[in-house]
Order: sequence, then C-alpha cells, then structure tokens
Amino acid sequence: MSKMINADIYIKKCEVIFKIVVVMDLKMDKRGLVLIPQQSRAVRQHDVHEFIVTEEEKSLGEKINKVAYIGFAEALNSGLIVRDDRVYIEGKEIGRVLGFDETHAPNHINIVIKVDDLKTGMEMNVSLGAKLFLKSDM
Repeated sequence: MSKMINADIYIKKCEVIFKIVVVMDLKMDKRGLVLIPQQSRAVRQHDVHEFIVTEEEKSLGEKINKVAYIGFAEALNSGLIVRDDRVYIEGKEIGRVLGFDETHAPNHINIVIKVDDLKTGMEMNVSLGAKLFLKSDM
C-alpha cells in the first residue's frame, strides 16, 4: 500500500484531551478490526469515540484480532489524532496510536492503541471522568 501523505507534514499540533465516560471490561481474540489506510483523523469537541488496545504490531490497512477495550471518551477539544501519538491516562503513558477503525462510523470511530500489556479499562483501574491525553512528539 502506498502512502499519499506521511506524518512529516504535521509540524506542530495541539494535544487532544478526552474525558472517560464509559469504562469497559471486554477482551476479544478474533475481533477483526481493520485499520483504515489514513494515518490521521480529526475529532470535534464533544464527540465520543471508543478506545481499544492491542499488543499486535500492524500496518495501516491490516486486520487486528486480539484486543481489549478501555471504553468511550468525550473529546474536550477539537484536534487531530495521528498514528504514533502517545496516549496517556491520568498522566501515565499507556501506548501509542496504532490507527483507526471505522466499523461504527458515523456514530463513533475506534481509536486503536498499541500497548505492551493487554488490559481492559477495568483492569487498568480507569475511573469515570479520567483524562485521556493524546500527544505527539512534535
């Protein structure tokens, strides 16, 4: 798959901040999420999106099966999320954005995060109202 644009075009961007509104406790071994070929997605303030983690290292366009669900979170500001953005919950880094799945669009997008330790939101002890930050290395 050829890339039309790479992350090098983004010089500076604001961090995107979410507030956890649903904590989940679900793991799946055969989910079949398909990462879209685009490396970024814009989010609007107040939109709610789903956060999913995986230990699988996949490229854009590939399928992911083994996942755990953190939950749903509301965007507190508008912004752009880009593959490889660092993801923090209450100040603790949990992983990096791997990509996006649009199975449930336009209702919400799945933001897929590459982690080292596959845990659900409940197993991570995530609280309702916890802040989830996405920051780039720019």
